[in-house]
Amino acid sequence: MTLLGAGKFEEGWPTYDDHRKIERRDDLTGASWVGDDLDGRTLLIYAEQGFGDVLQFSRFVPLAAGRGRIVFEVPRPLLGLLAQLPGVDQIVARGDKLPHYDVRCALMSLPRRLGIAFDRIRGEAPYLAADRSRVAKWRSRIEALPGLRVGLAWAGNPALANDRRRSIALQALARLGDVPGVSFVSLQKGEASAQTSQPPSGLTVHDWTAELADFADTAALISTLDLVITVDTSIVHLTGALGRPVWLLNRFNSCWRWLFDPTRSPWYATLRQFKQPAPGDWAAVVEDVKTALADCASHAIPPGAFDEALRHHQAGRLDRAEIIYQRVLDKNPDHAGSLHLLGVIHFQRGEPARAIELIGRAIELEPKNGNFRHNFANALGALGRRAEAEAQYRAAIGLDENHVDAHGALGMLLLEAGRLDAAEPHLRQAHRLRPLSEITCNNLGILLCRRDALEDAEAKFREALQLNSGFAPAHANLGSVLRSRGALDGAEEHCRLALARDARLAEAHFVLAQVHEGRERYDEAERAYRTAIALKPDCADWYNDLAKLLVDLRRLDEAWPLFDQTLRMRPDHPEAHSNRAIARLLTGDHLEGWTEYEWRWKLKKRPGRLDDFAQPVWNGEDISGRTLLIHAEQGFGDTIQFCRLVPLLRSGARVVLEVQRTVAPLLKDLPGVDEIVPRGDPLPHFDVHCPLLSLSRFLGLSLTEVPGQVPYLAADPARVEAWRKRLRTIGGFRVGLVWSGSPTMADDRRRSIPPDLLSGLAAIPGVSFVSLQKRAAGQMIVAPAGLALHDFTDELNDFADTAALIANLDLTISVDTAVIHVAGALGRPVWLLNRFNGCWRWLLDRDDSPWYPTLRQFRQPCPGDWSSVVAEIAQALELAQNGIESLAMSAAE
Repeated sequence: MTLLGAGKFEEGWPTYDDHRKIERRDDLTGASWVGDDLDGRTLLIYAEQGFGDVLQFSRFVPLAAGRGRIVFEVPRPLLGLLAQLPGVDQIVARGDKLPHYDVRCALMSLPRRLGIAFDRIRGEAPYLAADRSRVAKWRSRIEALPGLRVGLAWAGNPALANDRRRSIALQALARLGDVPGVSFVSLQKGEASAQTSQPPSGLTVHDWTAELADFADTAALISTLDLVITVDTSIVHLTGALGRPVWLLNRFNSCWRWLFDPTRSPWYATLRQFKQPAPGDWAAVVEDVKTALADCASHAIPPGAFDEALRHHQAGRLDRAEIIYQRVLDKNPDHAGSLHLLGVIHFQRGEPARAIELIGRAIELEPKNGNFRHNFANALGALGRRAEAEAQYRAAIGLDENHVDAHGALGMLLLEAGRLDAAEPHLRQAHRLRPLSEITCNNLGILLCRRDALEDAEAKFREALQLNSGFAPAHANLGSVLRSRGALDGAEEHCRLALARDARLAEAHFVLAQVHEGRERYDEAERAYRTAIALKPDCADWYNDLAKLLVDLRRLDEAWPLFDQTLRMRPDHPEAHSNRAIARLLTGDHLEGWTEYEWRWKLKKRPGRLDDFAQPVWNGEDISGRTLLIHAEQGFGDTIQFCRLVPLLRSGARVVLEVQRTVAPLLKDLPGVDEIVPRGDPLPHFDVHCPLLSLSRFLGLSLTEVPGQVPYLAADPARVEAWRKRLRTIGGFRVGLVWSGSPTMADDRRRSIPPDLLSGLAAIPGVSFVSLQKRAAGQMIVAPAGLALHDFTDELNDFADTAALIANLDLTISVDTAVIHVAGALGRPVWLLNRFNGCWRWLLDRDDSPWYPTLRQFRQPCPGDWSSVVAEIAQALELAQNGIESLAMSAAE
């Protein structure tokens, strides 16, 4: 407890968890939860200790809910209040029959299991809310009381061991009755509530506690009060959780949860402590409270109250501003300004529904006020009512064409909906009207990012930071741009600057996760993704990105629920569908995988040209006597791998196959094709068209039905003979070598090998290495140091040349490039140097391939470990020189 009281949560939680007396629960079964992902399991969280502990720690339940299904068991008096806690699938009163669950966790163990550090305790409130109908019951009664309305609770449960040190008698509060302009309302339950029948002289306490049946009733009453003053009981936690002002009368040796701060608490932003200066000195505490209360009461309804409330509001003193706005409305229920700004306060506290109610009433009174409509739209947008929000923003602009905030907010609303063309004029107008605002610069930068104008976006984010170097969103967005451009050092620096200014900025954690993933720091990437999701659990994209990472780490059982979560939030999420399809294909589930893979055509960056043709897409219907265009998509390797499916169609149609120009000569004799067209040449007449990879779906091929017969392509005999003559002088076992793919491919850095890692192959006797390593335009090729390499690649003008050269080699060794597919399609021996998170087509945990019988895989044992792969290749090469050619001939037969 000392560690926790000092704010050393990382050390304190485990110690507290291990040594506190956890209530014995013989009725509970199942393993204890250790904080891992639930993967479809159900977690029982059961309350323990006092009501205050349950109220305080229930804030962590929604964080656990991000891991899976939650059942929450609570004391019966708290059932009504906690029933609406976000993320809880089922709430059960203690003593009632529990539903099925798989693992369990005591409520006060959640901070340890969730890794809650001190800096994550920000006192965010409200995280609980009173029932509106119950609040309405109390409001008229409380509003009839004059002055500042203050709730009182002076004693706890006498059965608690330390109760005598935290509780006082109502008599001890007698001097508060000397403060004018205050009405006191009892919140005291239990034995001590009887003291209101004989209150101290001069202290009038209104007591309706007999009507408080449970904590939901108490919460409703508290919600109508201006302030609550209480000793350390559950009332302080309830008031703080509701986000209402609360003063804690605290003993000298207070509970650990109040830390060593004499006035404030990180648990509740609205709490103020009045602590005994010495053990037992309640008189000093009450005197301090009396002074503070007199100050509050004296400012309850001063002249110019609205202006004063506005000043408090602008200074961030929301509680004080709220009290005064409400006082103004008590005197004048139709004061539009107070209704509007009181609604804004509720919006700032995360209560958009209440904000809509209040600001809507203000608009009824002043329908031509653009500021009212702008903030009304903000609240509507927070509830997902986007069309209504858009209409209100446009109404605000209609009332004031230079309403900069309405232009900016409308632009961002449209941007989030993907309506970039509609968003741009509003974001640019906001920037023109307020060019020296970091917010308008940042928002315009976000638009430019969406348009892939990364240089211009970077300039805008840097401009925002020149205006305000501490503006965390601009740091995070600049980090995102730099990451997209491959500048990972700069990206990480700006993410960390963003988090130094706002540790709870979810977007900064997300971009940092992407940076870590780019650096192959996968553990750190996973943690950052999970932090981002915990802070902003409504962002569907992030679940998808984490799922994709877990697929790359081959933790598919953890990835499936995340894909499902993404698609529950956005059923039409194309990236999630495409990524899940690839994961299905990786596991060999071709039937489901190819069906879902059609979502690739909804991606922002499509893999081919589905919409470039006026003719319809072929969907498998009868096309006998018509002409079908099949067009290649994606890379050279995809074309070579999937062209084998064309002869299987037997559609009765004339087939035109459009492929990349350098692939066309290799495919010229492909059966089932009436005409090969190099991409870029004029296309002949056709009636329907189909992307090449979609043939797998139409053919309905399962993994066991993959047509793996080789060769299905043949090298040109004349070119083969020409290369045979060229290679006569190269003796020994001839091995073709490729160590790098195209640098334009997103994952090339992970599939390509630093060439010097291959230098050790030079020591293998009897082997001659022939380069098959082509270079992209502007790319420098560095051969492995010390490796004698015969290089004819300048003479390889297309894949037919490459095939002819491979046909004269004993073995081809390559990273995952098109050369693998050429060698495999020719039925030649080929070894694949494969990364840990290899492409879906190479499946899981296999060293062979159903697509190419002559292929052998050598996989990284962990991400980035090429040294082990090269060592295994070297050993295999020494053993294989004598038998590999006969193996290839057998497979080809």
